[in-house]
Amino acid sequence: MMIDTSIIIDLFLNNEGSREFERIMDKIEDEDIFISLIQIGELSDWCYRNNINNSEAIGFIKSISEVLPIEEDIIETASRLKHTARSNGMSKFSLIDGMILSTARKYSERLLTRDNDFIGFNDVIVI
Repeated sequence: MMIDTSIIIDLFLNNEGSREFERIMDKIEDEDIFISLIQIGELSDWCYRNNINNSEAIGFIKSISEVLPIEEDIIETASRLKHTARSNGMSKFSLIDGMILSTARKYSERLLTRDNDFIGFNDVIVI
């Protein structure tokens, strides 16, 4: 299962055994966890904005997930996804959102997120 950056942050901030951590892990179950390389940048940006140890956060996510590469077909599909979403009134759907969803689709994974910008996509679970 691909996890969005919102989920990465929740897992990082909530200790194993906490209600929120377990709620997320219940959705993931026994599936392998994947993230897109672009999310390392998003996570790093979040760390700098919140004065959080960047190395610790990135080390954490790399320890529980496999980082998938960004390839040209992912970027092209991401652009199309963004354009379509914006045309359908999803004004906050970003190119990075498109890259994450495009990566999930390339590897036939569902995406788990907290981001309401993904509501309406049949291969996305919004919690």
